[in-house]
Amino acid sequence: MVVRKRCLAWDWTDTRDCPQLINKVDFDGPMHSVSNWNVWEPPELKGRADFRPMIHLQPELEGEEWQTLLKSDAEIVHYFNEPERNGISCDLAAQKWHDQVVPQLRKLHHKKLVSPSCAGDDAGIAWLKDFMNKVKDDPPDFVGVHYYGDHAADAKKFLQKIHEEYPKQKLIVSEIACISRNKKNVYAFTRNMANWMDQTDWIFEYTFFGCLKTMPDDFVSPQARLMSQQGQFTKLMKILMHQQPITKAHKDKVQASDKDDDAKEGHTGGGGKSPDEGQHHDQPGKKGGQEEAQDEPDDDDPPPKPRKWKGNGNKSGGDEKEGSKDEHAPAKPDEPKK
Repeated sequence: MVVRKRCLAWDWTDTRDCPQLINKVDFDGPMHSVSNWNVWEPPELKGRADFRPMIHLQPELEGEEWQTLLKSDAEIVHYFNEPERNGISCDLAAQKWHDQVVPQLRKLHHKKLVSPSCAGDDAGIAWLKDFMNKVKDDPPDFVGVHYYGDHAADAKKFLQKIHEEYPKQKLIVSEIACISRNKKNVYAFTRNMANWMDQTDWIFEYTFFGCLKTMPDDFVSPQARLMSQQGQFTKLMKILMHQQPITKAHKDKVQASDKDDDAKEGHTGGGGKSPDEGQHHDQPGKKGGQEEAQDEPDDDDPPPKPRKWKGNGNKSGGDEKEGSKDEHAPAKPDEPKK
């Protein structure tokens, strides 16, 4: 039986630059839904998969954006994307949740709601905890999570920790990707995490980040791209579309923490890796319990540069007013929306 948990993050730039490419997506396999960090459904999707709209920032709670969401037939709605990095306070988020989101989306339109998806660092974890305490009388149906790192074992520990904190809600991992600059380590991370999340009953859905012609920055590994700069699906994207379970793409040595040894990885604790802390790419030789990944020289890329935010093509860096609309946020496509 196919486990259908994989969601395609179809960025607004895909709708602008290569809408026809979505016709090549196999929605009859493990991949069954689409998100785009917006409330409007990509016109090119044509109802072939479930759409997951998002109240990205506060402006989506007003005007045409809000009306578009109310008219949507989507069953699941995401609420805020990394609000702690976009100047949205817990008090404001909880107020809008109680006064508008729950009454109109859940009670009137019977939609299931995803909590704000925060970054996997201390600030994100603290923001989510504060929010969940403030809305405990009307909790979300799912807890949204982001994770970026280079070790599958650390990713599992982080997700297990979030699950233990909120055991009544299943997790939706709305963004996850490997930041290692080593191709074989990226494939190992993706394979390990996809297989594990497919088999973990408290994970409802997950999305690997990187299906864009032009990435917003270089934090996510170029080896983790799901779309090339020429607008074609990469091998990794095709693997995620068709393989379940995902088999090993290489017979090389990989980081010890990425080996399929759930007996060693089953303990809990730990946390996500913050982009703000400046991650390091894989170094040759053994270090800290990891093995050298024997790889061709051109499989490695320069390490990521530190950044203040983890973008997705739908926002820009820098400080913003509370809940303000990013001036670089996308305009809606010209095609009519549903």
